[in-house]
Amino acid sequence: ISSDLLRDKFWDFINKKTPTIKISKPVDSDDWDIDIQQQIADLANEGREVSKIIGIALTTKSNIFGNYEHKDDSTSITDMVISCKDVLMIIEVKRNNVDASKQISKQVNEYIKVRKNLDHGFECISEKISVTWEEIIEIIEAVDNLQNRNEYIVSHYIEHIKKRCPSFFPVQCFNK
Repeated sequence: ISSDLLRDKFWDFINKKTPTIKISKPVDSDDWDIDIQQQIADLANEGREVSKIIGIALTTKSNIFGNYEHKDDSTSITDMVISCKDVLMIIEVKRNNVDASKQISKQVNEYIKVRKNLDHGFECISEKISVTWEEIIEIIEAVDNLQNRNEYIVSHYIEHIKKRCPSFFPVQCFNK
């Protein structure tokens, strides 16, 4: 996350979406990290200090989480992982309205299971939330507007998404 303001707004957004888990904002760059395409088993073996896990389904429509039984023992690969101090966010990203709730539930449960097998004293709380691309775009655009479009990476990312996924953006009225 290139912009400090964007990262700060993202933490605020996640804290509003999660009823029980709250992220303490990072003080410096060593407090947080982003990874992509991580196998859950490898992630669990890293030995990060994790006491809270947030599973995030990022799609074009809100997902509703149920109680799923996961019989498949194959290892999962995350789309994205963000860690901030003792909070681990496992994110499943879809560019459409595919329901990612079962997949993110499996990944969170698998992480907890692998960690408990490695460390019998491992304890954590977990939560799963649904986030839409519209909500993410709203945050990015708000930050871009606050920075008067001076943050090169943020502005270019918005333009890239507009070209690649125009459906993520609300339809503008003719008079705007």
